[in-house]
Amino acid sequence: MILPNFICGGAPKSGTTTLYDILKNHPDIYLSAYKEPYFFNNDEYYKNGIEWYSKTFFNDYTGQKIIGDFTPNYLTTDGVPEKIESTLGKEVKFLFILRNPVDRAYSQFLHNKRDQKEPLIFEKALNEEKDRIDTYKKENNSVYVMKYGYVQQSLYADRINKFIDIFGKEKVLVLIFEEVFKDIGKYINSILEFLNLDQEVILKLDIKSNPSQVARFRIFKKILYKNSLIKRFFKKLIPSTLTRKKIRKIIQTLNNKPQEYDKLLPEVKTNMAAQYFKNDISKLENILGRDLDVWKNDIYMSTK
Repeated sequence: MILPNFICGGAPKSGTTTLYDILKNHPDIYLSAYKEPYFFNNDEYYKNGIEWYSKTFFNDYTGQKIIGDFTPNYLTTDGVPEKIESTLGKEVKFLFILRNPVDRAYSQFLHNKRDQKEPLIFEKALNEEKDRIDTYKKENNSVYVMKYGYVQQSLYADRINKFIDIFGKEKVLVLIFEEVFKDIGKYINSILEFLNLDQEVILKLDIKSNPSQVARFRIFKKILYKNSLIKRFFKKLIPSTLTRKKIRKIIQTLNNKPQEYDKLLPEVKTNMAAQYFKNDISKLENILGRDLDVWKNDIYMSTK
């Protein structure tokens, strides 16, 4: 049974798709055929068992040293590290890319806007986040808990610490989004070194995945995401989870077009950081043993 020994678990909206697209071309790395299996944080998938996970997402493995699962919400979903330990053991290696928490939250908000899943303005969505999440937890709707957890999924410290506690610091590589994408070659080599792989392999680095986009035709978005009769029909017609995911991705890619969005005002970023993230950033600095001035200078100096 083919199972991953490497997991990139997040954070969401932090460049993981670009890293996936770069690393999948290394001859010693095999990444799941579909980028985000969502096995360990989707109860519907997890109850299918580990053999289903292997056959569904790793069925064309051809002997590579590293077998990877890139699911960015693993970092921010309760119980995931425990499930991974009980299923895959303690020898799995983890990569996390952490982005300025204010920017990450706003990027997720824009993603929901693009998918027509967010009727609120940004500040109101943040104010109502706790109530929304509480409602979706009562409904056992883990997907929407993730989708609307703008602040929740930007609180990294305790989540990173949990993975370190369970798997050991030597098994967890934490990189900073803003640093990675200023010098992508340097940090790709860091990842390859972490995985004990050949760093001399030439990889295509000028890849920018998941640019800002908007739907050309809203009707296709509704078909893709709404639990409609059409969607249920195609689920019966195409029973393969992986095939449905691939078809949905193709339709979504064809339906999207580039879109530039307004940037957050500097005072909004500063107020958000003070209200939601200041203590978490400080805690994360202690865990990582480094300063995060790359974030703090942007957040707190932006109004000066």
